[in-house]
Amino acid sequence: DEPTGGTPPCWFEPRPADAPPPRAVVLEASRDGAAAVEVLAKLRAEPSLRGVPRVLAGPLEVVERLGDAGFDDFVVTPIRLGELLTRLRRA
Repeated sequence: DEPTGGTPPCWFEPRPADAPPPRAVVLEASRDGAAAVEVLAKLRAEPSLRGVPRVLAGPLEVVERLGDAGFDDFVVTPIRLGELLTRLRRA
């Protein structure tokens, strides 16, 4: 959620029309998670990304608060690779 290098907190650039869809999207949220929810809304509005799993990663209190925001799954940070891979396979 922190801007880095002049990038606004909620940065999302539509992909080129001929780009293949990603296999999954992992959004990392910190503090209140507002930017992750904003990016999620933009991802959901992108027709080419329908069906792509969206996983929220963040502190336990943020993950609990955003549990009904529309993410397909979640992982608590710090992220353990094995857990993330398991969640991505299930999503």
